[in-house]
Amino acid sequence: MNSTQPGPQRSPAALPSDRTRCPLIVTVTDTCRAAISLNAAAAADGKETGGILLGHHHNYSQPVLDVVHAGDAGPRAVRQAAFFQRDVTHAQALADVAYSTDGSVWLGEWHTHPGRLSKPSFLDLASYRQMPDDPELEFTFFLAVIVLSGQADGWDRPCLTGWVVSTANVWSVHLQPQTHPQGAS
Repeated sequence: MNSTQPGPQRSPAALPSDRTRCPLIVTVTDTCRAAISLNAAAAADGKETGGILLGHHHNYSQPVLDVVHAGDAGPRAVRQAAFFQRDVTHAQALADVAYSTDGSVWLGEWHTHPGRLSKPSFLDLASYRQMPDDPELEFTFFLAVIVLSGQADGWDRPCLTGWVVSTANVWSVHLQPQTHPQGAS
């Protein structure tokens, strides 16, 4: 679950059917995938972990989110079996460095589900749906990546499932390898 505190609760709509198309393309660098894999291994203790996702939003004919940085949980993160709250001060410091390095901005977050639920939970959705509503954050869409342990390899080769959330919709999205030049770390 995300670090925003629950505010007015909305009842999240059901997750979309296969007929619903996500309005975005999402690319993720190999370096970013490696950082998520490395940090996700902490979930072997049965507690959720996660971090922020940073990168660039491009307004091409079909909008693209390029994820180039994945943060870790941070030293003051709250990790429980069915809850994760990132260390906000740590996340802000990572975001500040990424912005000054390559102009990356906050696109969303990743977190593990130690069980086998590859979809955002009800609490995840309630939290994520608040992001586009907050005018200070300037989100149109919020990217959520749910990370599960791999079938055979456990947390050594986790499975990443992408979700794009707006105030009214939730779309499953394929996390494509980044194929165009971009400064990544």
